[in-house]
Amino acid sequence: MDKPYIVGTILTNDEVIEFAESIHYNKKDFEEGDIVDRIERFSTYELREISVKDLEDPCHYIDEDLIKKYKQKNINEIPPIILGYYHNGSFMTIDGGHRTAILKELHIEKALAFVGIK
Repeated sequence: MDKPYIVGTILTNDEVIEFAESIHYNKKDFEEGDIVDRIERFSTYELREISVKDLEDPCHYIDEDLIKKYKQKNINEIPPIILGYYHNGSFMTIDGGHRTAILKELHIEKALAFVGIK
């Protein structure tokens, strides 16, 4: 994470897209996936501290090499997750399945997340 974001920071969806692109190891995620489309569902995002237990479990393939890289980092260096909402109000992971997996594996209670503003 290049910028020292603080809780309460508000970003446009373009800034969140730029953030997401800057932290991805595999640029094909943006060519093949729908990350940008999902981020664009919200016009702005707020950086919040959220409870990890409120995050959904990752539902896609988990790259164990990427998990190993995250384990080598200080927990404070793990970039924020990007979240939206389902119709029932629960969090929808837009980007950050691997980050969620490592946070849960390490039993971390709180995490930073860019949360789409309804």
